[in-house]
Parts: sequence; structure tokens; C-alpha cells
Amino acid sequence: MTLMSVIPGRSKECHSSVNYETCSYIWFRVVVVVVVAAVAALVVVVVVVEVIVVVVVIVVVVVIAVVVIVVVVIVVVVAVVVAVLVAVAVSF
Repeated sequence: MTLMSVIPGRSKECHSSVNYETCSYIWFRVVVVVVVAAVAALVVVVVVVEVIVVVVVIVVVVVIAVVVIVVVVIVVVVAVVVAVLVAVAVSF
């Protein structure tokens, strides 16, 4: 059984013994091109998804870092204000 025997709608030229090998080879090339194109498209999709995931992770890490820095600054400012108020209260 060859590839041409399982492909529906093959052309009438492929029924002759002379053109059968050529038609099989052409269909084989078509199948190879389609498979290579599908694999290439899959690779492109995977790369794009990976880039999007990396960008999202970087953005999340930067946002978390900014939030942590802001919280640390607020805690330090509150600690300094409390220390100053305690020092002023003790001095009286």
C-alpha cells in the first residue's frame, strides 16, 4: 500500500503506471512540506508563549520588588517618626 492508495481524490494521471511513482513522490513532498510547516508553526507558538510568560514573570517580580521597597520605606519612616515622638516625650 502506498501513500497514493490512501489519499482520496487523487488525479486520474496517477492511475497510469508511469505517473504513479511521480504522483506518489509529489504527494510525499506535499506531506513533508505540510508537516514541516506545522512543526515550524508550533515552534513559533511555543517561543511566543515562552516570551509572554517570561515578560509576565519579570513584570510580576518587578511589581513585588516595588511593593516590598515601598513597604520597607513606610516602615522606616514610621519607625523614625515614633522614635522622634518618644524622644520628644521623654525629654519633657
